[in-house]
Amino acid sequence: MRATNICRSLDESCQQLHYNKSTLRKLAVNSRNISQIYQLIVKSQKSTLRDLYYDHKHLFARQDSLNRSVSDLCQVLNMQRCQVNVISCSKGLVFGRLCLTPFKEKEDITPLDCSKEPILISESIICHIPSSSARFILVVEKDATFQKLIDDNFFELYPRSILVTGKGYPDLITRQFLSRLIDHLNIPIHGLFDADPHGMEIFLTYKSVYIFSPVHDMSDSRKIRAMTDTRLQ
Repeated sequence: MRATNICRSLDESCQQLHYNKSTLRKLAVNSRNISQIYQLIVKSQKSTLRDLYYDHKHLFARQDSLNRSVSDLCQVLNMQRCQVNVISCSKGLVFGRLCLTPFKEKEDITPLDCSKEPILISESIICHIPSSSARFILVVEKDATFQKLIDDNFFELYPRSILVTGKGYPDLITRQFLSRLIDHLNIPIHGLFDADPHGMEIFLTYKSVYIFSPVHDMSDSRKIRAMTDTRLQ
């Protein structure tokens, strides 16, 4: 059980962090974090969780200690992490029949073509407007599997498709990006994960953001499974 308690008032208008003598270290960690967040907001700067950790590594001791502290503070402030200028390191990739157009009024802006090469899913593209003629999105658990599908000519078999990977546990940006694709494209999404507890946990992490589509075309489904089963062994 975590030592720091978040208490909500009866009218749910505010929350408080409570401390005692056994949680003074938590107080020190949260105090440092709120100071860092304040500086980021005042200076209109952004920082990753990793950068915040290394700025005071001796205090935080572990990365997850800082992560929990930032989550607690965001909950108390009733703000999302991106609203306090704390971002995640980008690691997700997207590749396939997809164009991303920057949300600006200039007419001479060239859309980002994701069919040329894998594109890093970063905050710089999260607000781009997606357009695609793809028939489905395939979310792949592992980067190695993602690359293997590309090398084994996945897009020759399924040219109207989009591949996405979070390289293991997906970061917040990758999940937000997928959510945006769902809102704009309205196409089925399928997943390719290991059949073990670790793979199931990653699947549920994605599922918390969106619902995987049921398989409507069983012939296409068998083709996808057959190709991955035989070529990835």
